[in-house]
Amino acid sequence: MDQDFSAGASASAVELYIAEHVAEHGVLPTIAQVREGGVRARTATIAAALRQARATAARTKASNSTSPEAVEAIVELGRAMASAATRVLDDEVASLVERVLAPARAVSDEVIAAAFGQRDAALAELAAEVELRAVERDVLENQLSSLRDDIAAIRSERDAALHARDLAFEQRDRALGEARAAQEVAELARSELTAAAESTQAAARQSEIALAEERGRRLAAEDRITALEGEH
Repeated sequence: MDQDFSAGASASAVELYIAEHVAEHGVLPTIAQVREGGVRARTATIAAALRQARATAARTKASNSTSPEAVEAIVELGRAMASAATRVLDDEVASLVERVLAPARAVSDEVIAAAFGQRDAALAELAAEVELRAVERDVLENQLSSLRDDIAAIRSERDAALHARDLAFEQRDRALGEARAAQEVAELARSELTAAAESTQAAARQSEIALAEERGRRLAAEDRITALEGEH
């Protein structure tokens, strides 16, 4: 029976091979047979395992096969074989897990490193974006402050213009009132002038009538005087 154990097999692998060889052939193997069986271990390890197996076999052979001690020896041998098999399986599983998980762990480390790199890049990009937003916010706040100043200036100019307009309206109303008063005075003066002119015209007509009557009386008197002189 050959066993193909991986390099660096422990003493448990040697013990397992010896137990299986004894179970199959009924005798202990030699060091050469252990090596030919594919167990790669140090010579001292193989020799120590063979000495322990010979001692166990000698104790078993010396005792009665039907005695409780023989049964106990067989049970102990079975336990030793099971323990050795368990240790070999544990070593093989550990080696297999190491061979399988090492590349996966390396890949996982690369993935994690890449993820951290992406995270750092994203954080740097986010920090740059936040800084850009802060700059934009400062610019907007400055623009807003400038707009507020412009609005305040426009409101001040508007208030000044409204005040000037109100003053202009007051001056206009005052000028209109004065113009109406002057117009009323002018109309009154015109009415008085018209009345004076009419009175003057009436007086002139009366004077003309009186002059005409006086001229008629004077002409009549002259005619009478002329008539009297002609009689004499």
